Amino acid sequence: MITLEKITNYFDLKGINYQIHQPGWYNEKQVIVANWNNVPDKLTSWIEERFETDWDDESEECINCYQHIHTTPGYYGDLARFTFIDEGYICRDCFLKDDDNLEGFITYSDDMASANRACLPWMEDMIERSGFVLFNTEDEYESGFHPGQTDTPQKIKKWIYELHGSVPVLFMITGTGQFDISFNAYYKKED
Repeated sequence: MITLEKITNYFDLKGINYQIHQPGWYNEKQVIVANWNNVPDKLTSWIEERFETDWDDESEECINCYQHIHTTPGYYGDLARFTFIDEGYICRDCFLKDDDNLEGFITYSDDMASANRACLPWMEDMIERSGFVLFNTEDEYESGFHPGQTDTPQKIKKWIYELHGSVPVLFMITGTGQFDISFNAYYKKED
């Protein structure tokens, strides 16, 4: 009988890089992550019947719970169920367990010039609990290929600074399409 141990022994013998991840939010089985181009088709088919599989360039592991994180969108409009903080990739469930994770996200965002980094809708409650308020109270901003989709985080951040000073600013992606994104801007009011 072929077991996970025999599979990993075979991968080790053949020099195939792999990782074993714990089940993630969308799967119930352990996930074997590898470059499947390096694995014989017959073995790949057998493995796919018994385990979840994913490609090594589309996968990460949560730094807290070691759950599998699929990092590539599956369709237009698919928003990430993970984010990246100082320590690495973190799944949505682990991120939301501790409000301090938002501080790590903000710090990382500032280091990366926060106008180029965005939060996700599942962070909204945490953002508001941390004292951030929505800047665009009427419509979402849009950036994209079509006429009128000309909003940029850099311009909006500059506008917020002109109105409120150098306050922390966060952007939240609220939707994605084939050729555009919609987003909101948040700023932290001075105490």
